[in-house]
Amino acid sequence: MDNFNKLTEKAQEAVVRAQAIAREHSASEIDAEHLLAALLEDPEGVPALVLRQLGADSAGISRQLTALLAKRSKVYGANEPGMGRDLRDILTRAAKEAQNFMDDYISTEHLLLAIADAGKSEAAELLRSAGATRDAILKALSAVRGSQRVTDQNPEGKYQAGTRKQDRPGHWTRRGDPPCRPSPVTAHEEQPSPHRRARRRQDGDRRGARAPYRSR
Repeated sequence: MDNFNKLTEKAQEAVVRAQAIAREHSASEIDAEHLLAALLEDPEGVPALVLRQLGADSAGISRQLTALLAKRSKVYGANEPGMGRDLRDILTRAAKEAQNFMDDYISTEHLLLAIADAGKSEAAELLRSAGATRDAILKALSAVRGSQRVTDQNPEGKYQAGTRKQDRPGHWTRRGDPPCRPSPVTAHEEQPSPHRRARRRQDGDRRGARAPYRSR
């Protein structure tokens, strides 16, 4: 890619990790399957979170990718795996996805969208078979990133922080969401039991009673 600095930190890490995965499998080029495998290695990363929103098994897709890559023919004695045409196309599409979101940087969700829209690639087929089409991913992203824009190189950390917040009264899971209601268990625990209410009345009666007068 011409301007590697236009990728977020997580997206840069994914591309570098994709090259390492390609090297581990003795591949001559980095392609969509290597990149998807890199994106899904982090179970708390945005791509994995998006797939969970869709009910897809990201760990299962990772296992399928590992098995798929292991079956490929290997190239021994080659130089470092280079960027293949498919990966260049994915990065170009990812840049367009970022523009569609009016984002300043290309992040991991843009890469995931570009892979899902990568035509007949095996990575795209795996995503589609799990129900992770481009349109489905776009809908799931609204629950992960909300209306936030990518304006710096670490937006994924903000999304993850929002999705990890517990649903507690007065807390928001994403910007613009209403306060979470207390769970039935919490509401029940806040109400004293009949036995405790009776004890409180008895204690109050004893405190309110006057001490007997003692003559000197």
